[in-house]
Amino acid sequence: TQLNRLLHDQQPVDETFGYMTDHLGRRAAEYIDKYHQQPFFLYLSYNAVHTPMHATEDDLNAVSPELSAKRRKLVAMTHALDRSVGFVLDALKQNGLENNTMVVFINDNGGATNNASQNGTLRGKKGSPFEGGIRIPYMVRWPDGWPRGIRYPHPVSTLDLFPTLLAAAGGRPASLPKPLDGVDLTPFVTGEKDVRPHPTLFWRRGNNWAIRDGDWKLVNAQGDDPLLFDLSSDEQEQVDVSSSQGEVVARLQREYDNWNAQLVPAKWRTGGGRKRKTQKQ
Repeated sequence: TQLNRLLHDQQPVDETFGYMTDHLGRRAAEYIDKYHQQPFFLYLSYNAVHTPMHATEDDLNAVSPELSAKRRKLVAMTHALDRSVGFVLDALKQNGLENNTMVVFINDNGGATNNASQNGTLRGKKGSPFEGGIRIPYMVRWPDGWPRGIRYPHPVSTLDLFPTLLAAAGGRPASLPKPLDGVDLTPFVTGEKDVRPHPTLFWRRGNNWAIRDGDWKLVNAQGDDPLLFDLSSDEQEQVDVSSSQGEVVARLQREYDNWNAQLVPAKWRTGGGRKRKTQKQ
């Protein structure tokens, strides 16, 4: 019986590998060793620190026992993730590629609650349109192309990765059959362009949606009346100012409706899970 769904060259992976997080990092490092003499693109998608939660005994033993069981396991898994990313960075350095290779580290959503994640002071969690649900780690290292040690202040999107990588590789968006939603971030990060990459950003997931225009953010959570926040002074989204900013609410609602009308019907249930066929037992 095949216990996992991992494929290598379209064939099921044997069940003999060790801890998955370490395994993925080592395989990525092997890929770099093999193809370092030619341009390459490597997409490494870890399953850590997603549920189901599992950490090695060695990593668990390195975490304070004073933490709750869930939090301790999350910290141990994060340690393993950090170690595995190190395998990749070491391979780049050993092959003389650390300066002219763009390395991007992101995740797909804010922290959940079922794995003891914490979003600090930000409101919301994974799946919500509040900042705690949509803000993510977004780190880029490219010594030959971007200045070091900066913290870019304006909102960007994961959709920006493709046009940014395309431009770094010498490609042109105009050569593509359809326009891109993202933008090349390089001229913004380097200071060539002194404006926001995105004046307006949108999110939609089931009945949850949000629009951010500048520092105004209109949030609709589970179909309730929209809430309006000024993120320049209220990053934690605690003060709803919709009652005093009716014109802003109406404008952002129109902008969201116009954007939403361009989208296909949602392929996911309201709760976010995929629709599953019921099987007879």
